[in-house]
Amino acid sequence: MCLEMLSKCIIDVSGFGSNQDIAYKFNEARVAINSLDAVMMAVITKHFHAIKPCELEDMTLSELTRLFAIAETSLEQPIDLRMFLDEEYASREMEKVARKRKKHMARLPNGMLSDVPDVPTPPEGWNSAQTME
Repeated sequence: MCLEMLSKCIIDVSGFGSNQDIAYKFNEARVAINSLDAVMMAVITKHFHAIKPCELEDMTLSELTRLFAIAETSLEQPIDLRMFLDEEYASREMEKVARKRKKHMARLPNGMLSDVPDVPTPPEGWNSAQTME
């Protein structure tokens, strides 16, 4: 009984009281990092593995933008800064992405949509051990 009370006390103090609390805190964190400076930090730390996020906080804006510009060159597509500067533009672009994603979703037998594209069944007589030529 004493161990259970101690465990509950630790859980309460840590802030992880329930799944709902965790989901709420996680969602708050998602909203907080949905900013240009957070995206810049993520791109920089992904490209420059030796740089820690806490080190970026001590850098000047000039240093950060220079590192970001260098790191951005490694991305397949540059960051569209208008997504952070123009809410209407961002909304339109997000709607385009959602429509495109929905278009490529597969309909499951139960009527639900799946992110996994519909994979055609293999031809009759095909053996998975065979290689395609």
